[in-house]
Amino acid sequence: MGGRRDFRTSVWKPQQRSCSEMQVQDMHYACCGAPAQDMSQCVTVKARFADLVAAPRHCAKAALSMKSRVSVSLKAQAAMEYLLVMAFVFVILTGILLVAYLQSSSFQTDVSAAQIQKVGNQIVDAANTVYYAGPPTKKTIKLYFPDGIQSISFNNQTLLFTMQGSKGPYEYAVFASTNMTGQLRTNAGLHTISAVAKPGFVNLTEG
Repeated sequence: MGGRRDFRTSVWKPQQRSCSEMQVQDMHYACCGAPAQDMSQCVTVKARFADLVAAPRHCAKAALSMKSRVSVSLKAQAAMEYLLVMAFVFVILTGILLVAYLQSSSFQTDVSAAQIQKVGNQIVDAANTVYYAGPPTKKTIKLYFPDGIQSISFNNQTLLFTMQGSKGPYEYAVFASTNMTGQLRTNAGLHTISAVAKPGFVNLTEG
């Protein structure tokens, strides 16, 4: 502890220090050993010391609050990134499904066209066979009609199928050596068709 010597009395006295210095150097002496007239200053020092003691607590609370805000911000950012990723995946999957659907529809149209071509050729072959054999020749055939047939019509020597495709209706025509008449159902499945030779034409019906 610092001090000064009184040369008149040769008594060592402690050097007076302000409470602001004692706040840093010796709080106990400032608040308990100071003269009475400095007690008000010591009270101030006490308050300041209390603030210094409490400051770390406030800092800790502020740090926790900031940490909480940062945590919430990071969670919000993660949630936003997750939503963006899910939206991107949804768009990609939608595109893939759309392309797959279009390709599937186009493939189904091609299959139906091939099947109806086979059906038309078999009907015309049966009509030509009985026509050349002459009346009252009759021939019965069993055929499987595909999906997508909208109508079947006869126009002189033409057998006309109207089909529903992936891009809209289309027609498929088959030509015979004789005039044809009759009426055929359009539902998909197995059909039993009879071709009967008549004078000058062939009549086609379902038995």
